[in-house]
Amino acid sequence: MPEQCIFNQFLMQANRNANLIAIRTAKRTLSYAELDVLSAGLSVELLQYNQQQNKVIAIYGKRSAALIVAMLACARAGFTFAILDSAYPKERILKMAQVILPALIIGIETSDTELQEIFEELSDRTSLLSIDDAYLSRIKSQFNSVETRPVLEIHSHSEIHSHQAAYLLFTSGTTGLPKCIQTSHRPLVHFVDWYVKAFDVKPGAKFSMLSGLSHDPVLRDIFVPLSSGGEINIPETASITNPLKLFDWIRASHIAYIHATPQLLRLLCAGAKDHETLPHLRYVFSGGDVLRMSHVNALKKLANHCKIVNFYGTTETPQAVAFYEITTSDVHDPIPIGRGIADVKLHVLNQDLSPAAVGETGQIGIETEYLSDGYFNDQALTHGRFVDAIDGQSTSKIYLSGDHGVSRLDGSVELQGRMDDQVKIRGFRVELGEVTTALEHEAIVQSAVVLPQQAQNGENYLIAYLVKQASTEINDTVTEQVKAAITTKIPAYMVPNHYVWLDFLPLLPNGKLDRSRLTELSNAQVGQQRNLDLVENEAVALGSTLDTLRKQWETILNVSKINADKSFVELGGDSLSFIQASLTIERGIGWLPEDWERLPLAAIAKLPKKLGSKTNQVGMPIFIRAFSIALMVVGHFEIFMIKGTTTALFVIAGWSFGKYQLPVILKNDQVKSIFNTILKIAIPTMCAILLKLALGMKTNWWSLFLLGNNFKDNKEIWSEYWFVLVLI
Repeated sequence: MPEQCIFNQFLMQANRNANLIAIRTAKRTLSYAELDVLSAGLSVELLQYNQQQNKVIAIYGKRSAALIVAMLACARAGFTFAILDSAYPKERILKMAQVILPALIIGIETSDTELQEIFEELSDRTSLLSIDDAYLSRIKSQFNSVETRPVLEIHSHSEIHSHQAAYLLFTSGTTGLPKCIQTSHRPLVHFVDWYVKAFDVKPGAKFSMLSGLSHDPVLRDIFVPLSSGGEINIPETASITNPLKLFDWIRASHIAYIHATPQLLRLLCAGAKDHETLPHLRYVFSGGDVLRMSHVNALKKLANHCKIVNFYGTTETPQAVAFYEITTSDVHDPIPIGRGIADVKLHVLNQDLSPAAVGETGQIGIETEYLSDGYFNDQALTHGRFVDAIDGQSTSKIYLSGDHGVSRLDGSVELQGRMDDQVKIRGFRVELGEVTTALEHEAIVQSAVVLPQQAQNGENYLIAYLVKQASTEINDTVTEQVKAAITTKIPAYMVPNHYVWLDFLPLLPNGKLDRSRLTELSNAQVGQQRNLDLVENEAVALGSTLDTLRKQWETILNVSKINADKSFVELGGDSLSFIQASLTIERGIGWLPEDWERLPLAAIAKLPKKLGSKTNQVGMPIFIRAFSIALMVVGHFEIFMIKGTTTALFVIAGWSFGKYQLPVILKNDQVKSIFNTILKIAIPTMCAILLKLALGMKTNWWSLFLLGNNFKDNKEIWSEYWFVLVLI
């Protein structure tokens, strides 16, 4: 079977089940016989674009019957096809086209003028062909008669071999250009053959076509049903992103098999109405992201009889190479990716590519002879990710996935997230998946995504995007409840600073998370909150002391939301923010409590106010620091000189550093920040002295030790001394 081409099983079904529906859309249906004629007729016309050096055809458009006709036609004519999803931005589409430089671009339901405008930069090297309903009707009438039928045989399918490149797909690239993966017929034929047998696909079974067009799951949406006599159901584009419409469409279409990302499954469940179920649903296959028990439980409420299977695979493998069928007694969360499909071995590897022990985290490697051919026109990258088998004897290759996994005692594998799905928060390494899991365990949270964002000071912080349960009313109290709950489960540095509530998570055309859209939503909400904060700060009388102090501390500590049950020290305050925070307390309650820095902010706000006093208490360290600076300014203007003011200033600075900043640094293992602070002073000072030397001015290197005000007559070093003091 794997030595066949991907269209061979379709031709067999067209011969056996000619009158069965192959494709159903809102506008039309195509039987297997009609799809055979259309794809064969188009393949004949495509042969005129045949080039010896370039066998690539790009198909540009949206999900439709015509798109499937074009894919089959390319395969039957011996071309390699690549789908360019029109839902993507024009810049992204052009980058894809520039990577593959196709001989022909087929526009699906796109006018000649529109196609020319989009691919104007490639038009001198690439032919353009627009296909619409009228074009397909012409092919059908031309090739459907008995007299013209032999014309379809002018190109012998026996000339097309299973090792030839069948299609190209794209993944994100780190160089600004998308990475392109080339795959022959064999892996897809092998997967489809295994799938049809493993899940008992019968002629007439109804499949949904929900997967993103530029990604490999769409190939199982299409070729599994076409190879087994099944029916492909294509929804309107608007239905895929609307929960209510998606649920209604799947229910009305009697869909039996669904392939979808966990995010898309959440969307489906969110659209269910009271007491409505999906009685025709037999199998749900999840892939592309981590599947959790919350997804499974939500699906079971809609279709208790359906079987849910977790798929694992990458574009490079390609298709799913591991699966795990969930049982009623399953308690795993997240769901394991399971075992390899037929002729596939899953490995968990150490850094030296030796097998990791059971329970030990390592990189997931996929060993099989049915991998993709590698990266299009990039042999170096291909050799780096596709390595020889562990035993050194097998002809199979191992693809290094870049995913972390753990082998279980039963031989299955659990996914532990991406090797690069980490972010540093205040010097700590944070796995975003761990934070997400903590949030999703809260009863009022249906689903969650946690992403990092960078503050103006360059520090990372976390934003949580939450989808609420249908019956939950969202307000500030609910958000605080969620935050307080996860604070008890994960360290403080892992707790997100900001929370954005959504009706559902926005998805890309490929069914995966739209991270750019999430960033836009969070920026909008944070911006609105900041404007609200400004209004509230202008009318302090309208708010409580705690609210006022909290907002001021959020500004001082540069965080979007702080926990009022934590103290200044616990929140990571340093010796500089210590002064600002203490002044806010004095303004808020009229005095400065002893050891206020170790009291929870909420406790400070409850202290009795002394607003009638004309003078506020000022801590001795603050007073000495301010008085020393004042004396130094007086000395600078030579009114009179007092020795020791610099020494006093640095003693206070050292005391503040040791009491407030150093404990936090040592606790959080952020010793590097000490050296960063030193460099921020030393480097500018060295540059200033070098500049003086270059200008022929007198300087003293020992002035770096800041002993200048102890030597009254050494006016030459005042400039260096004052420069360093300003920096500090």
